[in-house]
Amino acid sequence: MAVISRGENQQLSKFHNRGLILKLICTNKGITRVQLTEMTNLAKMTITNIVTELIRSGVITEGIEKMNDNVGRNPIILEISTKAPKVIGVQITRDSCTAVLSDMQLNIVERYEEKLENENNESLLDKVSLLIRKILQHEENILGIGISSIGQWDVEQGLLMKVIDFWDIHDMPLRDFIEEKFHLPVYVNNDMNASALAEKLYGHGQMYHDFVYVGLTNGIGGGIVTNDEIYQLNNGLAGEIGHISIDYNGKPCACGNRGCLEMYASIPRIEEKLQEAVGQRYTFQQFCSIGNQQEVDQVFKSVMDKLSYALVSVVNMLNCQAIILGHGGYLIPDRYIRYLEESVNSKKVFKRGEVRVIKSSFSDEASLYGSICCVLNVLFEGKLLENLNELQNQ
Repeated sequence: MAVISRGENQQLSKFHNRGLILKLICTNKGITRVQLTEMTNLAKMTITNIVTELIRSGVITEGIEKMNDNVGRNPIILEISTKAPKVIGVQITRDSCTAVLSDMQLNIVERYEEKLENENNESLLDKVSLLIRKILQHEENILGIGISSIGQWDVEQGLLMKVIDFWDIHDMPLRDFIEEKFHLPVYVNNDMNASALAEKLYGHGQMYHDFVYVGLTNGIGGGIVTNDEIYQLNNGLAGEIGHISIDYNGKPCACGNRGCLEMYASIPRIEEKLQEAVGQRYTFQQFCSIGNQQEVDQVFKSVMDKLSYALVSVVNMLNCQAIILGHGGYLIPDRYIRYLEESVNSKKVFKRGEVRVIKSSFSDEASLYGSICCVLNVLFEGKLLENLNELQNQ
């Protein structure tokens, strides 16, 4: 085991504290120095020194005064400066590739999209590069690039290994290719983990130490947060909720198992059942906007029942506090979300404490915002602060 010297330990502590302060300013609108002291338990002088340093570097700025009911001076709100570096986020889905330019408070200021059709490794890399280049034509002050994508990842190697039903794309060195092309740090992750990260940093996940993000798409995936950290293996996966079997005699799945949840509750399966019940070829989104029609109601409740059996297993294993439903699941009417929540709580082993089932803070775009958070999370850990200082000194 390597021995960390006192000087190295002090430097790590310095980076950690600055990253923490930046995180709190970015993810809490209208925060003050007093609130930073209360939330971090750092000394007032430490907060003052860090804030002063960040103001001088042009990363944060002082905003309007926050009205104070007590006697004395109104505290000053701290905000991210418009001159602070931006982040590029890239989202890869089965249908399209989207790139956005965002500030550190997750405000998107530019957005570009390319449709995907019959791609291979080379063509997909070209389309991702094209979108990034469009953004760099207008903004050079970039902290890093985050990429969230469907499929199995080797996150440490930055390798997109395999995607089911995604042409012949596999073993694609996405991170290294983009880093070499644009000379910027690149961080990658599976779309479900990225979505969970966005919820943890900026969304409903801020309220919970332990939760599961569940995304309904062509399949069903999940991102797990436990003890405030994303839980994942080196390949970027840990939440294959769609391949929890709810019927060992059920329909055969492409994974080799039978009765997997996504054979009954993925978006195409739900759409198929609804079309059969109603006799109309509406899209899933159109079905979600239909009123309380009996045939539609029966299908949605049946799907929620099946989804609840898998989620109860997840809750029993992780004892999580909440389930955040996103991707296409965000479109499901609220009455069925409540039905699902009641069903999960009635079946779970741990009867103490209710498990909340809530929709994503980011509608059906959690993985897009998650791509941005792949970079910001590294910054908040104190690992990109030297890059931040170099950019501001240019």
